[in-house]
Amino acid sequence: IILTDELFNNINFKANDWLYDPNISISNIKKIELSKNSKIEWILARNTAEEDFLLKGTPKYEVLNKQRIEAITNSLNNLKVNSVADSKLSVAETGLNYPISLAVSTFERTKYELLIGKIYDHNRYVKLKIIADKNTLTKHQLNQQNLFSKWIYLIDLNRIDPLLTSKDGLSQEKKKRAPINTYSHPIS
Repeated sequence: IILTDELFNNINFKANDWLYDPNISISNIKKIELSKNSKIEWILARNTAEEDFLLKGTPKYEVLNKQRIEAITNSLNNLKVNSVADSKLSVAETGLNYPISLAVSTFERTKYELLIGKIYDHNRYVKLKIIADKNTLTKHQLNQQNLFSKWIYLIDLNRIDPLLTSKDGLSQEKKKRAPINTYSHPIS
């Protein structure tokens, strides 16, 4: 119920004004898995919260790009929802008919799934799921789980795009060395 001394046709609300605590924070991450077209692109995992992430399928001595990995974990820790998608949009219009899937597991044995769709107005369409035993979810997570099933969210590209980093982007760039006995000015 809204009480106002203005006419209702003069009052403007955004969809985000009606959302209950739409911001998502995923922390204490154990494993992150990115899939495109049902094919796993990369998996970042660690055994304890104190360890650094390792990129599955690469040697342990491979140096990873810590800035990119921190960008991924920081984005997951603060997924700010800008709005919700128009409920009249089809899954094809949102790009969620062929989404990019990001599965995140925490040390508390909670699994989050982000289905990432098309770009719209500097945002991406994102469908969220919490996959866990209802007995292990906190009241806040249970409320979020109920809300996630109802909405397709619009999340800022700056928060989503780090999650879509390529496997090569997770590895530290190797500096190329000039071959030995190569001169920049040939002697003639």
